[in-house]
Amino acid sequence: MNVPDRLRPLLHKKVVIPAAIVVVALVVILALPDPDPRAPEPAPLSVPVALVVEDVRPGMVRTGGVVEPGRRTMPATRTGARVLAVPVAEGDQVSAGQLLVRLDDRELRAGVEAARAQVAGAEEALAAARRNVGRMRRLAAEDLVAPVQVEEAELREAEAQAAVVGAHAQLEQARSMLEETEVRAPFAGVVTAVLVEVGEMAAPGRPLVVLEDRSRFNVVTPVGAEVGLRLEPGTVVDVVLPDGREVTGRLAAVLPGEPERPGIWAEIDLGPLPALRPGMTVSVFLPTDVADPRPVRLVPADALFRRGQLVGVFVVSSGPPSVHGPVVTPDDDPAGEPGPTGPVRQRAYLRWVTTEEPWPVRDGLVRALTGVEPGDSVVVGPRVEDLWNGRPVTVVQVREGA
Repeated sequence: MNVPDRLRPLLHKKVVIPAAIVVVALVVILALPDPDPRAPEPAPLSVPVALVVEDVRPGMVRTGGVVEPGRRTMPATRTGARVLAVPVAEGDQVSAGQLLVRLDDRELRAGVEAARAQVAGAEEALAAARRNVGRMRRLAAEDLVAPVQVEEAELREAEAQAAVVGAHAQLEQARSMLEETEVRAPFAGVVTAVLVEVGEMAAPGRPLVVLEDRSRFNVVTPVGAEVGLRLEPGTVVDVVLPDGREVTGRLAAVLPGEPERPGIWAEIDLGPLPALRPGMTVSVFLPTDVADPRPVRLVPADALFRRGQLVGVFVVSSGPPSVHGPVVTPDDDPAGEPGPTGPVRQRAYLRWVTTEEPWPVRDGLVRALTGVEPGDSVVVGPRVEDLWNGRPVTVVQVREGA
């Protein structure tokens, strides 16, 4: 093959194509109609469409939130004792009242027995004091003892009564401390961490396990002072999950900051969602009365499709993409030949759009920032995957409202 001399050096050089040029080239190629002009034009594809409308709803503030369990507790004990048994492991499902940790109770059992002995001694002393009061009162009635001696006997009876009350209190305290050698689950949940091992000393107040109630979930998200002051408990809040699904929650509370978490925080109740796990990050859309300054259009979610990092729609028009022609339905066809047999008046043109990420679907709608205008007719439903730029189509249904 004869190669011109001016091109021959290029054969021995490596040509580096910037990534940006590759991306632009791919976009242009995807946007082009069928490249083979000799191929016969296919019959129009029957498609449903929906109209793009302007978003006139109140503005929203987007913020990031963290999923938390409905309840979390870290049971501890007031006594210091050696750990005898830990019959649970991380990840175990436990029921309310189930044993989590057992401590050595020998010393505390001895304390309970000592307290019982004190109660018995105090009750015997009270009985003796009462008998003495009765005897002194009988002697006083016969003027055999002075009244002051009766008063002294009654005082000793009162002291014995107080001693009995104190002994019973000590017994209850000893029993309570004994009960804490068996640490049980306060509610049904999941053991997410075991913080002690058999043989260790459990210090008073030291957490032993971490227990979470995952039957419900909350989201905690920071909010600014201006937004936080406007939020009302019970407000419906949109939350976008990591997999792109949108769910609704209700504002449970607006919380003041803490040393480890300064600022103002909103707690959102999501209810039961089995797919969630604590620690997941989500997007939260809080309503605000401050209007969004950006022009926003609402596009049906089933009109969108992805090509890598790009998001697009197919706009039906009787002209090229820059012309917003009217949508012709079979009933409007002046030739009276609806469907694929009628004259081809409509085509589906590809448009790339910019949406809020992740897609916050509300009532089946997505907020689009660029790429479409109010009044555009976009193809919806599974037929979107069968289209290419410029393909002939016949509109068989116009969905009311975007």
